[in-house]
Amino acid sequence: EEIIPFRMVAGLLTFGIFAVIVWFVNPSDSRSAFLAAGIYILAAGLGVDWLIRGRERFELVLLANSAGATFLLLAVVVIGRSRHALLLDALSWTLSGCIIAAVYLMSLHKVLGTPLRLHFVPARWIVHLRQSLFVFLSGILLSSYRFLPLLLLGWLRSTSEVGIFAAPERLVINLQSLAFLVPSAFYPVGATLFRESAQEFHQSRRSLALLMLMAGLPVTIVASAMAGPAMRLIFGHNFDASGPVFAVLIWMLPIYIIRSIHGSTITSTGFYRVHFFAPLAGATVTLISGVWLVPGWGAIGASVSQLAGEAGMTVAMMLISKKVHGEVGVPRLPELGKLVLLNLLLAAAAVYLPGRMGSMAFAAIAMLCYPAGLLLLGLVNLSAVMAWVLPAPGGLAK
Repeated sequence: EEIIPFRMVAGLLTFGIFAVIVWFVNPSDSRSAFLAAGIYILAAGLGVDWLIRGRERFELVLLANSAGATFLLLAVVVIGRSRHALLLDALSWTLSGCIIAAVYLMSLHKVLGTPLRLHFVPARWIVHLRQSLFVFLSGILLSSYRFLPLLLLGWLRSTSEVGIFAAPERLVINLQSLAFLVPSAFYPVGATLFRESAQEFHQSRRSLALLMLMAGLPVTIVASAMAGPAMRLIFGHNFDASGPVFAVLIWMLPIYIIRSIHGSTITSTGFYRVHFFAPLAGATVTLISGVWLVPGWGAIGASVSQLAGEAGMTVAMMLISKKVHGEVGVPRLPELGKLVLLNLLLAAAAVYLPGRMGSMAFAAIAMLCYPAGLLLLGLVNLSAVMAWVLPAPGGLAK
């Protein structure tokens, strides 16, 4: 009741700072788009996902994120060919955040079991600020890391290149948001296991990473191979130049999988203060590499800088996890080696086959052959899969 008003005021102040930066850094023809996208900060201030996750109501987290991602995807597809696509996409991004916040707020009565009554108590805000300072700063740095390439493109290149970069970036962020649902569901379990059984905690993180990489790596490879056709299908021929950008940005997905697993377990086990240094590393790498790459390479340079920032943040997360947890959450070397080998074969096929049989035919064959490869290499247990698909009488098999 006190924290939500505090977050609202903090969001207004943050948006004010962002608006001033945009006004002085960006050219007038792109200010409106950046300001429209920045209003998302206000929606984020109203978000109570932290409370929903704390109450372990992950079906509401799934509902809210799915609603926001679905709206944004449909909006991008519908307005992608529009004359004012950049501004409309920015507004869609903001509205998707408003939808997510609205779902959470409408769920509060059901979650809390009592009506929510907001109390504006500025005298208490300094207490909340001290308790949440590092989480707040981490959120600002995470937002900065995503907005920096757009700001640099608008400042050092042109508005058209901002649009070329922004369209595929939104698709990748949507995929990341969906991927984050898995480790976020692990949040309370991870906290409990860390307190009660360090061995099970480490094993569960390794298993989660392996499972998510099994799904994330082939999606990345196939999407990278089909980048050009995908951009033309979704956004039209005006966005042909977004194909190479998407082919680079999509590689953030497997890196993000590792980062999200470590990040969620760092925060769930109470190490908020050190978590701050990972977004700081990501924003710093993105800024330095962006200033170097964007002037000469435009949208491609911005995509490489953001990929580098994601990698820098992930490495920092792993180092922090090694320090506080005693071990990093990546699969064992034999399992990881098999998975890398299988995906290298898929990548080789992605280079050779799409040009000879078509992108859609290649994607269909990959969807059939990849699971077979997982079974042959022993990465998936067939009997366990069959027991899950065809559960024993009386309930699901363990």
